[in-house]
Amino acid sequence: MRSLQPQSTPEKRASVVFVIAAVSLLIVGAAMRLWNLNDLPQQVHNDESTSIVDGIMHFMPAGRGGWALFGSAFGGHPNLSYWMNALPSRVIGEVSLWSARMGSALAGTFSLIVLALFVCKAYGRRVCIFFLLFIIPYHLHIHFSRTAFPYVYALVGMGMVSYAFVLFLKAPSRLSALVTGLVMGVAALTYPATHVLPAAIIAAVVIKLWPDLMKGEGAGRGSYRFLTMSLCFILGTLIALAPHIIYSYRYGYSSRLTQTFVLHEHNLRHLGPQTGNPAVTPAGVVWFNMQRTARIFYSGDTAEQYQFHENPFPLWGACLAALGAVVLVAKSFRRDPVAIYVVVAGIASFVASGLMVEGNFSPHLILFAVITPLAMALAVDKIVGWLRLNYIVVLVPLSVALGVVWADWNWKFYNRVVSTDRSRLTRAVTYLLRLPITTKEVTTVIGAAGVDVYPDESYYQLIYPRSKQFQLGKDASVAQVVELVVKRPGSAVVVEDEGSVDQVRQELEKLGKKVDLYRYPQFPAIYLYVHE
Repeated sequence: MRSLQPQSTPEKRASVVFVIAAVSLLIVGAAMRLWNLNDLPQQVHNDESTSIVDGIMHFMPAGRGGWALFGSAFGGHPNLSYWMNALPSRVIGEVSLWSARMGSALAGTFSLIVLALFVCKAYGRRVCIFFLLFIIPYHLHIHFSRTAFPYVYALVGMGMVSYAFVLFLKAPSRLSALVTGLVMGVAALTYPATHVLPAAIIAAVVIKLWPDLMKGEGAGRGSYRFLTMSLCFILGTLIALAPHIIYSYRYGYSSRLTQTFVLHEHNLRHLGPQTGNPAVTPAGVVWFNMQRTARIFYSGDTAEQYQFHENPFPLWGACLAALGAVVLVAKSFRRDPVAIYVVVAGIASFVASGLMVEGNFSPHLILFAVITPLAMALAVDKIVGWLRLNYIVVLVPLSVALGVVWADWNWKFYNRVVSTDRSRLTRAVTYLLRLPITTKEVTTVIGAAGVDVYPDESYYQLIYPRSKQFQLGKDASVAQVVELVVKRPGSAVVVEDEGSVDQVRQELEKLGKKVDLYRYPQFPAIYLYVHE
């Protein structure tokens, strides 16, 4: 027993160091996702406010689907991520921008934990640390962790599926296959980007597991075990998806994929003129969309709601990612099942995105928020191996320096690209979420000077359930606004569109009303909150 002690002590010490380093990095990652959600990013697009409301509506008796946890939400998306995004608002009993974004921030933090477990189990502790250094400050992961979009839940789903799959690979059995299938089904309910993961697992199992089973147990028994485990994968997935399938069929919801498929007749008519070729064929449209999708890797996403409109990598980062891709492909050819899984997931994500109308939208490529940092981590690990830099006194400073440089670039990129005022991205409902008003107080919402009180008044009804909404014409007089406020008892919000509310404020104050002005110069809205 004593002879084993010198070998076990360094191993224990290394384990303790790894745990301390990993936990410290995860704490930093949590802080970067949870800090100052009200103000960063400052842009709140209509799609984000729509995501907020769509989630909250499922907690209301009159909301779409009520408690339909497994139903469909906006645009045919599965509802689970919207439902989870709304939980913090439900818990505190009030809708605010902070509470609306908290769900995504917590999901993003949790995804770091489960992804770290996956990478550590698959490729070891050193790669795991490098992976955390690259994913924690990665602008793509941070942005969708700090906004109320549902997309970050796809990363939680990928992490859970990946970890379950690695555990299955360590001990293949029908039970572990069933569990992996259940997790795949739940992940599919988060966001359609996860729908490529079953294909990735099938490729890894067929290429790696099946030949190994036949070689080790004989063709007959090996094929039988492969078949029964495959059926367990399918069974688990169907069990998890059954409520969603039944609900969607019963209420006639079509999936997001069917609505945006590039070869749909309506979408072909929409995309055809964009190619600049009047005689373009469906194959030509697909090729055009694939090219547009590929541009995101070197010129960013031009969609205003995501705003990654610049080169998303420094040159050295792009080189690391490219080297990591080569490492993953090389591992795949050596039948590494995890590498096969990651490579197929990446290829399938790219192809699926290219086959959708919104081909250049970063949410469709959200899994690259995991694949890219993993590729970079494997590249650094390979370089460390080539140079034989195994000493801690060398690795620690190297890791810290690499992490700081990467974090600094991403932070500057994020602040420059995402958090600057580029255009009028908001409508009035968005910044009402910022006002320090208790939800139950407001009884009157007035869209003054021709401003819409959101096309669907249920948006305001969600935020201010006791309120009644009024829309006035562009030539509405100050007297009309004042009359509405005075007629209705209780507190009120008056919305102006880049106009002056000074006259309205003065007239209300003459009547003894306490009026608070909220002005956001960089956004197209001004608000008066009128106390009872």
